[in-house]
Amino acid sequence: MSFTDDVFVWSLRVVFVLAIVWVVVRWPKAAGPGVLAVVRRLVAILVLVVLVVLNVAAPINAQYGWYSDWNDLLSDAGPSAVVPAQAARGEAPATAVAGDVGPSPLVGLPTSDRAKTRLSLTPTTSGGYQEFTVRGAVSGYTGTVLVWFPPSYTRPENARREYPVIETFHGFHPAPMAYFTVFAMDQAMASEVAARRVRDAVVVIPYWGAGGVDTECVNGSAVRLEDWVTQDVPAWVYSTLRVKADRDSWATLGTSAGGYCALMSTLLRPQTFATAISFGGYARPDFSTPYVPFAPGSEEARRYDLIHLAGSAPPSVALWVLSSLPDSALAAPHMRELVNVARAPLSVTPTVLPTGGHRSEVWTPYFPGALAWLGSTSPGFAPDA
Repeated sequence: MSFTDDVFVWSLRVVFVLAIVWVVVRWPKAAGPGVLAVVRRLVAILVLVVLVVLNVAAPINAQYGWYSDWNDLLSDAGPSAVVPAQAARGEAPATAVAGDVGPSPLVGLPTSDRAKTRLSLTPTTSGGYQEFTVRGAVSGYTGTVLVWFPPSYTRPENARREYPVIETFHGFHPAPMAYFTVFAMDQAMASEVAARRVRDAVVVIPYWGAGGVDTECVNGSAVRLEDWVTQDVPAWVYSTLRVKADRDSWATLGTSAGGYCALMSTLLRPQTFATAISFGGYARPDFSTPYVPFAPGSEEARRYDLIHLAGSAPPSVALWVLSSLPDSALAAPHMRELVNVARAPLSVTPTVLPTGGHRSEVWTPYFPGALAWLGSTSPGFAPDA
């Protein structure tokens, strides 16, 4: 029986109720004198506490698919065999990236602010990061972005060098630093650059959980986050930092809800982004109550349904998506649908894992491979000659 099955969750509830009844009925006998009676009472209380914890954790685990069975729970979540899947659907990734989607909106923006930008970086294992405030002219929203710079960015000999950008999206309950403390993205970047599989890039992480609201990065009644992350943030980055403007030098990346943000940003703004990487992302927004920015079936809901978009008006972009079969409540079914409907000029390259749930330990080992895919797919991220 899977930990994510409704039968498992309800079985725990039944066991909890039976345990309460048993303790109530047996308590008078357990309350007798002597050490053995004390031990019985302690064991009864401990069992009830464990069942309370399990009855809280099990529904949450079932909702998010973190652990599917005992093997999943006890495993070290290292790289697992990949389920044979279809190759990239649509045209080859390089062709998809080269498609005609119109000029990048970043071309022609002023770059005078670059000379005014002063960096005071907090080091990570490789490179360093700094937080900035971005005031959105399009969205009207002011938010924070964390920018990570590779070691080469601050070297004097690279003072005129421009870099590609990976706009990276954290999951809900913002933890942007997880990309360095958990996923070790900076180390993955350094190793793939050293192996000449990808080019040094600037990583930009916008904080999209405005005021603790699960915006899913969309335009809604609380805030116009799509406009901020896909227009205001890229414009600020290009005008403020030494980065390139062409779309094949801009990619998105995200985990879980951030994976949805990454896919949505690239599919809806192909003039800015040519590629996207999603770890455990899904294809339709999954809002946490009470925030409901638009009604199901509305025009807005159709706009943010990426499966509908991929099947009806696929843009010329390339996507790399990772999901695991036990992640049946979120990523797995959505990514299966996305792959099935994908057609040229959209390209979707799926990586499907037979084990693992919806959690960081499952995704972390695949960061180097995803970055290598980016370097081989998008010319702006190809290794330096």
